[in-house]
Amino acid sequence: MIHSANNPTIVQLAKIRTSKKMREQLQSVLVFGEKIVGELLEVLEIKRYITMHERVPKNLSREHLFRVSPPLFKKIAGQATFDGVAAEFKMPTSQPFDASSNICVLDRISDPGNMGTLIRSACAFGFKNLFLLPECVDLFNDKVIRASCGGVFKLKWQRGDYHALEKAIKTEIRYVADLEGIAIDQIKKEGQLALLIGNEAEGVSVEGRKWGTRVTVPMSGPMESLNAATAASICMYECCHG
Repeated sequence: MIHSANNPTIVQLAKIRTSKKMREQLQSVLVFGEKIVGELLEVLEIKRYITMHERVPKNLSREHLFRVSPPLFKKIAGQATFDGVAAEFKMPTSQPFDASSNICVLDRISDPGNMGTLIRSACAFGFKNLFLLPECVDLFNDKVIRASCGGVFKLKWQRGDYHALEKAIKTEIRYVADLEGIAIDQIKKEGQLALLIGNEAEGVSVEGRKWGTRVTVPMSGPMESLNAATAASICMYECCHG
């Protein structure tokens, strides 16, 4: 068991959690929580299984096992609320989209919690494809992973600008969530569609507003708007099940 906070692996693991540059350099992603880690062991390449417990998965190779003391696990995790299990996995790569499923497009989503919530909703409502436009928070930020309940690993994803987006998608049925537009429950829902969600504070970019038909969530109460993740979740539900 490792006890030193200066151990190079401890330092590196903590840096993977906090640094996008380090994640990309090492092509690694750090995941916390025994349940999610256990699920991902079946689908991702494991680099290290980090635990402060004696119990480990039966099929885990000993070369991947990395036991640490509780204080060091807290140093890696950055907080004390995790269950003492984490794993460093090889970072998943982008993939061509599933032509039979809807596409969620995110435009400058900057808050990790919102990003994770959006991804969790996308998974829940049957979206299997995710496109990240520039200025979105890193998909493998640990807060995104946590808020998505591991949903980031259940979607096919790509990233790039609007030019890359045009290459990535084939459908002409495109909607843009906005404060103004047609009611979301009136949209066409046959065949693959793409739904674009804009920045939490500024909404959709100028380019984004021209990208598809603008849709909105009608409101009868006194509020002027909804939280971006809430509005987007309603839109995703309507796209698939409304």
